[in-house]
Amino acid sequence: MLSVELSNFKKALLVAGSSNSKKSSIKILMTYNGLVWKEVQSKEMKGYTSRAMEFHNGKVYVATVDEQGFKPYLYSSLNPEIYPWKTEIDSEIRGFDKGKNPTGSIYN
Repeated sequence: MLSVELSNFKKALLVAGSSNSKKSSIKILMTYNGLVWKEVQSKEMKGYTSRAMEFHNGKVYVATVDEQGFKPYLYSSLNPEIYPWKTEIDSEIRGFDKGKNPTGSIYN
């Protein structure tokens, strides 16, 4: 869950979670009041689950992963309710160096 002040100067909560199908992308939900949630556009995103969500320099960043191939992806949007997600990292593009990408589990 992420609390942000988006490009429309409204405070919002965003959550990302696994899709219920390996053929669809992750699900991202957004609320302005904590009671009414709506799904925001995420169909163009690759990956079936999100491992991280962050707000930095006015943009929402979502890291996704393909659970079967463990391929990482990173997307950003000024406001996912209004603007489309921009691909920041796509592990399937030519020149991607997986050796420079963190791997493994996180333990507390």
